Amino acid sequence: MKKIITSLLVMAFVMSLGITASADENATSTATSTIKNQVRKEVEKRNTIRETYQQKLNELKDRYKENKDQLKSTTTNASTTARDLNKQKQEEKRNLIQQRLTAQIKERVQAQNEKIVARFENVIEKLGEIKTKIAERITAMEARGIDMTNSKELLNLVQPKIDAAKTAIQNMTTELTTILNSENPKESYEKARELANSAKTAIQEAHKSLVDVITSIKASVKIVPSAETATTTPTATTTDTQ
Repeated sequence: MKKIITSLLVMAFVMSLGITASADENATSTATSTIKNQVRKEVEKRNTIRETYQQKLNELKDRYKENKDQLKSTTTNASTTARDLNKQKQEEKRNLIQQRLTAQIKERVQAQNEKIVARFENVIEKLGEIKTKIAERITAMEARGIDMTNSKELLNLVQPKIDAAKTAIQNMTTELTTILNSENPKESYEKARELANSAKTAIQEAHKSLVDVITSIKASVKIVPSAETATTTPTATTTDTQ
């Protein structure tokens, strides 16, 4: 009986040891699992933090690149705009200089033209006065019995020449306004000079016609003394003979 009880006690003790060991094993397993879960969560947390950091870093890089491209584009546009503005400014400056030079040339042409017109008109006025005096001289010489037919015919050609010169001067004055409105100052100067030369030629022709009349009058005057000498010479001879 004692052996049986002893055996039962031993078995109970062994079983209690097994239960304790099992409990300890279960506790150890639970603790290990908890630690693993904590470690996994910590790893996941770190991974999440790393991913979040990397994402923000990528966003920052993208934003920096975008800002850099935008800044580069803005700088390029600003440089282009500044260059265009500078080019436009230089072009406007050249245009202003050209306009000023053109205006100065036109003013010079106008001033010269006005002087030329005034001088031409003065010459025409004097030619008219000379013509009047020549006409009076012809009338006086006709009264003395001198033949002035040729001189009168030449005198009749003078007035049309003077009128043509007046017309040329008037055209020169009228066309000047159109010439000065031209955008080409060189062309304006050349055209004004052509008109001045045309008026000058007309005046020279009028002057020449007066010279022709004067030459004719002188020729008529030279004939008169020769005729008078031929008439008086026989008379003087007759007187001496008597």
